[in-house]
Amino acid sequence: MTLALLLSAAAALGNSPQMIDSKLWVSDADYPSAAINLGRGGAVVFNLTVGPSGKPTGCTVTRSSGYKPLDIRTCAVSMNRARFRPARDEAGDPITSVLSRRVTWSPDAPLTMDIPVDLVVNVQRLPGEVRDPAIVVRQVLTYDGKVESCQVDRPGRLPALEKLACAQAADLAKLGPAKGDSGLPVKTMRVLEIMFTDS
Repeated sequence: MTLALLLSAAAALGNSPQMIDSKLWVSDADYPSAAINLGRGGAVVFNLTVGPSGKPTGCTVTRSSGYKPLDIRTCAVSMNRARFRPARDEAGDPITSVLSRRVTWSPDAPLTMDIPVDLVVNVQRLPGEVRDPAIVVRQVLTYDGKVESCQVDRPGRLPALEKLACAQAADLAKLGPAKGDSGLPVKTMRVLEIMFTDS
């Protein structure tokens, strides 16, 4: 396959948002001193909405650390510092996206940021070749909340589970599209991690 065909095939799938700076945008220096003094820590799971410009337009805590100042600081710093190359739809146009992140604050250990699992799916039996049963999908929702497309990142790695991943992601479409600057729903790419288990 020629390079031109590979590039056009990749563009046809659309692209997930990509962090511009690979360093964490939240650091230990952002730890609220009151939380440190009280020995408070915890994991904050949040959805970050990224506009077509690549800048965050919204932050929603989906699972609290149990200490509100840490939740507030996580979103405030993320909104201020995070920058992305925007998600692109199948036509190559920049679109709004929503992605999940988890920041774990601890007074006794360095801060960590990772991608949480959005959905755990139990199956009767995992295929024998599966070592990492997590699949990341890019689901594009129209402004009225309908699933326009669902693509698997790194397709072909777990073919037996890829269709099931998109089918399960469709259940999460009820979260709906993000809202644009006008406050109205807009076409949105949701980046979701789906973990399969047979236990």
